[in-house]
Order: sequence, then C-alpha cells, then structure tokens
Amino acid sequence: MLKIKLIMSIGVITCALIPSAVFSSSSGSVNSKIISNASQTNEKTDAISRTEKDENGSKDDNAQNSEKGIVQRLGVLEKLLTSLTTTVNNLSNDLSSTKETIVAQNNQISSFQQIISSQENEISVLKNQVGTLQSQFQQLQTRVDILEANSNPPAIGHSISGVMVDSNNKPFFSGVQLIDGSGKRYSRSSGDLTNGSFTFTNIPNGTYTINYYFPTYVIDSPNQVTVSGNDVTGVIIKLAVPTYTISGQVVDNSGLPIRNERVLLKDPHNVGGYWQPTGNDGSFTLGGIVPGSYTILIGNLDSPLATANVTVTDYDINDIRILKTSISFISDIQSPDLKILSLSANKELSGDIAFTMKYNSGLNRSFSFFNPPQGDKVMLTFPNQINVVQEGQVTFIVPAAEIKKMSEITMSFYGQSNERDFIYLNPQDFISLVQ
Repeated sequence: MLKIKLIMSIGVITCALIPSAVFSSSSGSVNSKIISNASQTNEKTDAISRTEKDENGSKDDNAQNSEKGIVQRLGVLEKLLTSLTTTVNNLSNDLSSTKETIVAQNNQISSFQQIISSQENEISVLKNQVGTLQSQFQQLQTRVDILEANSNPPAIGHSISGVMVDSNNKPFFSGVQLIDGSGKRYSRSSGDLTNGSFTFTNIPNGTYTINYYFPTYVIDSPNQVTVSGNDVTGVIIKLAVPTYTISGQVVDNSGLPIRNERVLLKDPHNVGGYWQPTGNDGSFTLGGIVPGSYTILIGNLDSPLATANVTVTDYDINDIRILKTSISFISDIQSPDLKILSLSANKELSGDIAFTMKYNSGLNRSFSFFNPPQGDKVMLTFPNQINVVQEGQVTFIVPAAEIKKMSEITMSFYGQSNERDFIYLNPQDFISLVQ
C-alpha cells in the first residue's frame, strides 16, 4: 500500500513541475505531443497501479492464508503444550509417589537391618550355647565311653556250649567263665545243674581261657577255646580231679522247710561259687564239688542268715540240716492302753508307726517291709535309733515316708545269741503296734 501511494504522488509531482512555457507554446504539435505523452504517462501509471493492486491483492491472500496456517499451528502447538503439561504433571506426581515409596522402602530396609542385627546377636548367643552344649556333650560322651569300657558289655558275637565232667567223666556243674587275651571276663548265659551243660552267648571272635570260680578246680582239658566266625558247640570241660555232691535242707526253728532261700558255697579263700534257691521242701543240692573245705551260707554272702562248715574228701555229703529262724505274719495287734491299728491287707498306713517288742539280747536290730502289690522291699536297720524305754522292751521307730504308701506289711525277724546260732522270735513277743 505504501508503494502505490508513493508512485501516485510522483505522478502528481511530475505534472506539477512541467513549465508553463511549455503550455504557452504556440506550436500545436508540441501541445499535442505533450498531451499525448501525458496520456501515455497516465496509462502507464494506471497500468502500474493495476499491476501493483493485483500484486497487493495476491499478497493479501497469501498473508491471510499464512495467518490461517499460523493459527492452526498455534492450535496444534497449544494442544501439544497442553498434552506435554499433562504428561509433566503426571510424571511429577509419579516422581512424588516414587519418592514416597523409596522413603517407605528405606524405612523398611532400616527396620529389616535392625531385625537382622538383633537376629545376628541371637545367632551369636545360640552359637555360644551350641558350643557349650557340644563341649558338654563331648565330656558326657567321654564319660560314657569310660563307663562302657569299665562295664565291659558283651559284644555281639557267637555262642560257646558244652558240658562239664570230672575226672571220672561224671557230669557236674559249677561256676565257670571265659577270659580273653586282654583279661576281659565273660560269664556263662545259662546252665543245667542236672547234666552239667553250659552256654556262653555274644562271644566275639578270639581265643579264650576257661576258668572256674573256685581255684581248686583244675581243668584237665581243654583249658582254651577259639571262636572264629561260627558258634562253637560240643565243648567238654574235664576236670583233673573227681567231684562230689553236697545236699541237705533248710528249716526254721520249728522244723518247717524254708523255700526259695538262697544257698551259697564259699571256699576257705572267701571265693564264692554259684548259688541256687531251696525247693518247696527247703531242699538243696550243690554238685561238682572237688575235695576241700567249704562254708555253706543261707541268704546273702555278706550277711548270711545261717552258715554251715563242711569238708569234702572222697564221697558225697547228704542230709545236712541247716536251721534258719524266720517268721512272717499279718496280724491285728491290740493294746488296751494304745490306739488299735489293723494290719489287714490293702489298708494304706500313714503317720509314724512304733513297733514295741519284748527285749531280747540277741535280737538283730533289723526287719523288712514288703509290699506285694508293687513288689517293693525296704530293708531298714536302726543301730543308732533303738530306744530302750524300759527293761525288757525295745521300740523301733519307722518314719512315715517309708511306710505310708504300703498296703500290706510282712515282717521277718531273726537274731543271734551266744547259746544258740539262732533264736526264735514269734508274734507273741510284740506288746503293741501303734500309730
């Protein structure tokens, strides 16, 4: 627009600057020429003006189109910017959430670290305890090994069986054992008094020396036996001397037989042989006795109830009568001055119980309590607890802890004096039994 205005102004100025002399010229051709030139000039000017208008019109259209394109692009950019803004906001929110998650995870990690540290301390304590227990276990294992070595339990192995005969090939039976090269001893597992048979079990491989408990039992053959991967049977142990038999009966002071009482044989060197219980008629038989002097004991080896000395020469000894004083009873004992207490079966006793008996100078100060339902036996001896309450009486005090759980009491009494080996003590010697 500015360019068109400028050209039009130039046209006006050109016309204005034409000299008036030119117009006053008398020459008609000059005027005509001037007019003609002016006309041509105006035509050119109009043509230029039209051209400029066309160009300006095209430019305006292009400008308008350009403006429309810009607007459209601006709209697209605005949408893109809006989308980017939304994305940035979302990313910002996600970043914030991620930061919160990281903080929470850091807190959890810190908590886990504390727990792990605590558990590590506990593990350290447990390791110390385990170390202590392992040390204690090793000490116990060492003690067990020592005990097992000292106890010499029989090893799982084979059996050795056979019979015993004397120099006359008469079967007999006596206490016999095996001794290995290290001195370990193996006792027989079973035997038969009637035919002299014997059996050893759980014997490991090796060579063993046969040994009788009595040193006077000299073995003729064989004195050794070898186990090598199999059981050994048919062994005949033969003595170099003959053997004899001692038989008899154990009775009480009334002449009644005492059954199931232990009978032992001991030689002068205080070596004890085998033992056997008396039969229902109080009888016993000890076979395989070589010549020599012996002591027969009734009851325990350390505190026998009766003894008898015998000498074996060249014949059997029969019908030995050994007296043992023993009595068992269950009875009700009453006293007008003391509380009555029944000793009937299945009655539970409680409190301390006093046994008051007539005094006897030879009384062995002990008695036994039996409880048949449980099979328990309590042997009580009171050498320092005897209280002589008056002449001719002795009182035995039994603590309640020893007797309150018993349902039945059976009492055995025995004693000794200078006049007789055994004296008889019967229930009538009791004065009272009080609770």
